[in-house]
Amino acid sequence: RDLKSDERVARTTQLSAGRESDVARWANKVNLLRQWSGRAEIVASLITAPNIVLDLGCGEMDLERHLTPGVIYQPSDIVSRDERTIVCDLNKNEVPDFKASIVTMLGVLEYIHDPKALLDRLAARWPTLLMTYYPTDFDGKRDRFAHGWFSALTSAELVATAGAVGYDLVSIIPSSDDRERIYTFASNRCAL
Repeated sequence: RDLKSDERVARTTQLSAGRESDVARWANKVNLLRQWSGRAEIVASLITAPNIVLDLGCGEMDLERHLTPGVIYQPSDIVSRDERTIVCDLNKNEVPDFKASIVTMLGVLEYIHDPKALLDRLAARWPTLLMTYYPTDFDGKRDRFAHGWFSALTSAELVATAGAVGYDLVSIIPSSDDRERIYTFASNRCAL
């Protein structure tokens, strides 16, 4: 957040060329925004007890604060957020070895170089995916590289990509930001 727009674009270009994640960005808590809590609250309202949730890209763990009692929460991120965090880099094909009924990704897929490959790994392991995404057809003319985003899918492209790897679309609802959507998918490859 402390870089100028052209510096962010250059950094994203460099990371994109190497297909790397911006670990330094996510290690700095100043880059974890309070406004993201609104979408976590909406997603949490879609999760009932009993469920076990694996939160990929957990950040400040806003989702956990909004979950119904009886829902078990497991954080995972590219850097450790607390002693429970399972550290993994989704851009390096790493996913946690953790049994959950629901996997969440709030504000994560934008930072993934190969969304289809990641969705494929998730569909094989977890029966339900709740995720947010800023699809290009709702996002206006935002400079995605200036945000550090690697993927640029329309809503239809995201649903088709997820469908191609074994996810059936359950719902799409607005998020706390009218340009972002919350997607619920059910895996037809994985059962709990």
